[in-house]
Order: sequence, then C-alpha cells, then structure tokens
Amino acid sequence: MERLGGRVAFITGGAQGIGLGISRALAREGVKLAIADINPEALRKAQAELSAQTQTEIFPLDVRDRDGFAAAADEAERRLGPVSLLFNNAGVAGGASVSQMTYEMWDWVLGINLMGVVNGVQTFAPRMIERGGDAYIVNTASGAGLVVIGSGVMYNTSKFAVVGMSESLRNALARRGIGVSVLCPGFVATD
Repeated sequence: MERLGGRVAFITGGAQGIGLGISRALAREGVKLAIADINPEALRKAQAELSAQTQTEIFPLDVRDRDGFAAAADEAERRLGPVSLLFNNAGVAGGASVSQMTYEMWDWVLGINLMGVVNGVQTFAPRMIERGGDAYIVNTASGAGLVVIGSGVMYNTSKFAVVGMSESLRNALARRGIGVSVLCPGFVATD
C-alpha cells in the first residue's frame, strides 16, 4: 500500500501511547482518523491536537465489547467513509505471579490483548473483503510475543497469541488484497 492520503484508519487505543503515535503519523500523511479509546479525556485531547491536521472522529470503546465495536465501526464509516486501515493497538500490561493469578485477571488480560484484536478483525475484515481488498490491518503485539520476557505469564500468552493470529491472517487475507502486519515493540514509556 503506497498511497495513504485520503484513506480512513480506525485505531484502537489511539489516544494514548503507541496508538497516539500511530495516529500522529497517519495524520501527517493525510489519513482521516477514527480514534477509539477507553479514556474519554485522552480522546478529547487527541481530537483537539489531530483535528488541526486531518478529519478526526473519536469513539469511546472498550475493545472487549463486540456490540460497541460494531457500533463504533458503523458510525466511523458513516462519518468518515470506508475504513481501509485497521490498527488493533489497544492493550494492557499486567497480570500477577503464578501463585496469585485468577480467572478474572486472565479474562481481563486476554479480553483486551487478544479478544480486542479478534473483535477488530471480525468487525472490519469482512467489510474489507466485501469492498475488494486494498486494505491493511496492523495488530500490536509485543517483543513478549516473540520471546518470553520476565514472568508475566498472562501478558506473554496474550501477545504470543496475537503474533500467531497475525501470521495466520497474513496468509489467509493476502489473496484477498488485504495486508496484515504485527507490531512487536520492546519496552515503551507509556501509561
């Protein structure tokens, strides 16, 4: 994909940290932005900053909420046009030691880090396929999705899953004209 200007991007976790960095880079390229984030204050600040460069719409979203994801996608496309760039970036670090892990912690980490990506792909990939490809999906994992870092069992598990999913999707969607990449950053100074 060589031409970015004029396209529409949907970025989860797009008002903070890595997601805000992605949003800023896309704005400089003239991409229209649909920024989804769980933090309403961060969303307002991001919109105020990025609207000076490109059309920017914001969507409060917990990526675990499938119905909320679909509603945000519908509204983003109504306001901005068809989404051809998807950045499944929302994520959390955390968990507990093996002796302190609970089902609720697993649900939280996997719900955001893995199922949030699944929800993004399941919401947008069929739309991209129906439109005939010429689209791209970027899933944010982590260096911890390639090599075990520390003793964060839940975090490592979620990020390994995102890497595997992304590699499988790349093969499955290539023939449809949809590219897929996985971003595996190291440690980043973010909230």
